[in-house]
Amino acid sequence: MTMVQEKVSVPPTKVSQIMHGTWALQALRSAVELNFFAQLEKGPLDSASIAAVCDTDRRATEMLLDAVAGLGLIIKEGNTYSLSDEAKVYLAPSSALYMGNYVQQNDAIDSMWKGLSDTVKTGRPAKTVNTDEQAQQFFPRLAEAIFPLSFAVAQQVSDKLKVEMEPGSRALDVAAGAGTWSIPMALDNPSLHVDALDFPSILEVTKKFVAQYGLAERYGYISGNWRNVSWQKDYYNLVLLGHILHSEGAELSVKLLKRCFETMKSGGKIVVGEFITNNERNGPAMAMLFGVNMLMHTEIGCVFSEQELRTLLQSAGFENITRLSLFGVAESMVIIANKP
Repeated sequence: MTMVQEKVSVPPTKVSQIMHGTWALQALRSAVELNFFAQLEKGPLDSASIAAVCDTDRRATEMLLDAVAGLGLIIKEGNTYSLSDEAKVYLAPSSALYMGNYVQQNDAIDSMWKGLSDTVKTGRPAKTVNTDEQAQQFFPRLAEAIFPLSFAVAQQVSDKLKVEMEPGSRALDVAAGAGTWSIPMALDNPSLHVDALDFPSILEVTKKFVAQYGLAERYGYISGNWRNVSWQKDYYNLVLLGHILHSEGAELSVKLLKRCFETMKSGGKIVVGEFITNNERNGPAMAMLFGVNMLMHTEIGCVFSEQELRTLLQSAGFENITRLSLFGVAESMVIIANKP
């Protein structure tokens, strides 16, 4: 055993935080499963009241509530607890943007990460989810669960674009999922017609959310893989690529962007939502970790730096490439560009 010979200059803060990161997830997951957020949605309560309704131990209940308060999702004042603003939007079961289903489903995704060492040794994903057959099985439930993740961002993008939308404009939502990116656009632009493109089983989820928002009459559907369906040329004013390029990889992303360019009218805009790395590819952490997530779940998926996305868009013919400032963050995960 090697002995420490000199005074250590730095504590293991980052290593410790990373190692204990799963504690936060498990605390959140348990609070969701035990219906703590559902009870607090009704108003402030003390731990004894929550324990009585949820049939949990009072002392253990208080300790878990305190931990979630430490995470900033619950507010503790004296002996009472209430929901934070973020929890009201994303963890209250009655909210249209409730993320509890995603929190619980996330366990299946996390379990695949346990095979990361094997994936790094072999270069093969733990489970490929973006083939046609696997996508039809994997993504419908996921698409519904992750609807809240990008909705607020899509609303902000819509706010920036709606002044430029002509009456009677048409939008193509590629890999539409639950319609997270296009629904805010349709709500803000009463004459906008949207064509949602995705696999048949996923489009059933799209239709569910479109109907929920009262937009069924303004949506059309293109069923299949984007690589195999035909697109009209010079047809759309707006094309939405909400978190699709990372699953396609560099080579197919070039082809997809060129197809988007061809299907757009002159003057049209493309919106690209992605986990964007810095140009040195050493941050931000979430973007880099999502790249590893692509390694675990796809054969060719990746994440792109801002410069790489700019190059891809320029090579497809796009101009005026701009990274949007959203929610006060100058470098958001959204880039827009124009077809000249």
